[in-house]
Amino acid sequence: MGVNEVRPRGLLTFPRGRLVKRINTNHKEHDVASYLELHDTQSNNELNRRVQAACAIAAETIRGEDVGTTNHANRLTWAAGVFVDPGGESRRMLWAVLAANKDSTVAQITGATDAQIQTAVDTAVDLFATG
Repeated sequence: MGVNEVRPRGLLTFPRGRLVKRINTNHKEHDVASYLELHDTQSNNELNRRVQAACAIAAETIRGEDVGTTNHANRLTWAAGVFVDPGGESRRMLWAVLAANKDSTVAQITGATDAQIQTAVDTAVDLFATG
């Protein structure tokens, strides 16, 4: 770069005047959640309540599904467990939801739509429906 040239923000000059993009070493909201942040997110009250509601909806859907559905008997057992102890089952489910979203930011995880949370729960049900 010449004496009067202005270097664009966020760029570093390396030997031979080559510009490269600066690697952001400061944790910002756009970075994926760290393991500690994922752990801390499990105590987010709003997210817990939303996953609990999604578990109840999944359980009700399972209650009405065709008996020929793969793993149906175990899924019914899981569904009954949700209705007996929704908090316990949803806390277990929350960890599956968090792990499945490990490449997301905390803001993306906590800001997920109800439909996104429902899909994550529905996808993980068979992990817990083991009889």
